[in-house]
Amino acid sequence: MAVTIQKARNPKFHIREANVTNFFNGGALTRLDLVFTLKNTNFRQYKYPNATMVFMHQGVEVGRADVKNNKVGWRTTKKFRLSVDLNLGNDLNSKVYPINALGKL
Repeated sequence: MAVTIQKARNPKFHIREANVTNFFNGGALTRLDLVFTLKNTNFRQYKYPNATMVFMHQGVEVGRADVKNNKVGWRTTKKFRLSVDLNLGNDLNSKVYPINALGKL
């Protein structure tokens, strides 16, 4: 008789697509439409609680998006769509805005 014990791993999420849809106040307020995936590599279903993705520009939080609790089937990838409003403030001199997204399930 053999027993196999596996540790459950947290799913990995990746932003697959980000589209800028609206500019307000000359770009200071911007809306992003995001498509991201959640990949479950476990051999069992994974249920996750509510989570928050935080978007940062130069170390300052510029936006926040909530991910509702749900579940991902075993060894599958689930696709999500959500929108987030970013407040870039007065930093409109450059044409490139590096934005980091942080999140944990």
